[in-house]
Amino acid sequence: RLLKTLEHFQVSVEIIFVDDASPDGSAAVISALRNQFPEIKSVEMKNNGGQQNALRAGLREARGDVVAVMDADLQDPPEAVADLYRALKSGNNEAIFAYRTEHYQSIHRMISSRMFKWLVNKMVGLPRGTGCFLIMNRIMLTDVLSFETNRFYLPGLIAKTNHPIGTIPLQRAKRTSGKSAYDSSMRLNVAISNIRCLLERD
Repeated sequence: RLLKTLEHFQVSVEIIFVDDASPDGSAAVISALRNQFPEIKSVEMKNNGGQQNALRAGLREARGDVVAVMDADLQDPPEAVADLYRALKSGNNEAIFAYRTEHYQSIHRMISSRMFKWLVNKMVGLPRGTGCFLIMNRIMLTDVLSFETNRFYLPGLIAKTNHPIGTIPLQRAKRTSGKSAYDSSMRLNVAISNIRCLLERD
């Protein structure tokens, strides 16, 4: 679906999968995909470091002038990468976030997520409703990776660069199979870690 979406733009493409020491056989699946599609690269984490550390590892390997970030669970449709790309190329923003507009998770998780994003908005001006489905240019990526922080929180650091950013609306799908690995305590720990990342000095 992703390759089919991107072929219309006639650009060279690399797809980087990051296996965050997943115990579910992801490494074998990614290896099989690499054999089938030459555009695919992979990064294997020795230890499970969480989503944000996995993102940083993948971004360090990215070589493109434009880099999109998305989860692999298909809640964010691959076809929307085309909309993000068009929005980035049509304006002066250096990053575009998909703005999630509907209820795609439980009311408890939605409320806690909105509270966290309200706080991040007050701290660094990150648009509410945004997450880790986004696209950015090389200028933004270089500046984000230049932050010498012990922790990594991609959306917040993008906002912290003070480069112009934009949003487009996205209807996010509900999870069709499996379940999130994050329980309430893990979500709280991640939120605290992300806030501490934004409080670290540059």
